[in-house]
Amino acid sequence: MTDIDETLRQAEAWLHDIDGVEGVAQGEADGAVCITVFVTLDEAAEKIPATFHGYKVVVEHTDEFTAQL
Repeated sequence: MTDIDETLRQAEAWLHDIDGVEGVAQGEADGAVCITVFVTLDEAAEKIPATFHGYKVVVEHTDEFTAQL
């Protein structure tokens, strides 16, 4: 299995182009490291695979991310 940091970079680069994907982060599911993908659109969630490079992918619905100053 690829290192989680490298896998996150690859996932971010690939998922960045999917409309409705707000962010990608390292998470934990069932006691193991996973990739958490934050989405605003159901259509985006449908395009996310269940696993990526051997890591479970968890999709979380969220509001649009905005920078706070």
